[in-house]
Amino acid sequence: MSGAPEREYVLARRVLLDALDALGGHRDACVLVGAQAVYFHTGPSDIAVPEHTTDADLAIDPRILEASPLLGPTLIAAGFRASGRPGTWLGNEDVEVDLMVPATLGGGGRRGARIPPHDNNAARKAKGLEAAIEDWATQRVASLEPDRDHRSHVIRVAGPAALLVLPASQNRRETAKRATSAARPASPPCPWRALRPRAVETNPHQSSPLP
Repeated sequence: MSGAPEREYVLARRVLLDALDALGGHRDACVLVGAQAVYFHTGPSDIAVPEHTTDADLAIDPRILEASPLLGPTLIAAGFRASGRPGTWLGNEDVEVDLMVPATLGGGGRRGARIPPHDNNAARKAKGLEAAIEDWATQRVASLEPDRDHRSHVIRVAGPAALLVLPASQNRRETAKRATSAARPASPPCPWRALRPRAVETNPHQSSPLP
């Protein structure tokens, strides 16, 4: 994909930055996963899939998640709305931000993550994310509209190995979400593209929070 990104991708990045703004100190417990993380590793490619995505997925490491402020009220105060589905928050123009916890760390229950004192619907459990909270590097996530939005955050982005072990069900979920969007036809994320990384400035971690 070349040239300026299309409007839906600009909006998706803006809403991701809105979420990162709102999460504040909780950002240290978040890892960007899903298609946005894949494309951070790959950049331009000869494979015909979009270089950006129309939502955002954040894995949360509950072992280092702070008790305060509470996730739900914090996101609501920043203008996000609960979707009615655990962990899915709606930002500007209903762009989705998904907060997910590795299933093995999410406690009991079927869908909502049990990460007290946070509400059971603030994040959901998802299989296959365990590697993402161990295999990551920091990258700067910046606005796609630099002329009007100068925001950026240095956050954890899942590494290629972690993205490769995301289950097929996660990829099907991503495809289904894109299929329901009127913005463009669905294009499934392709984690294998992460095996062809572009040159980016990263800081490989040693299982420690961001400074």
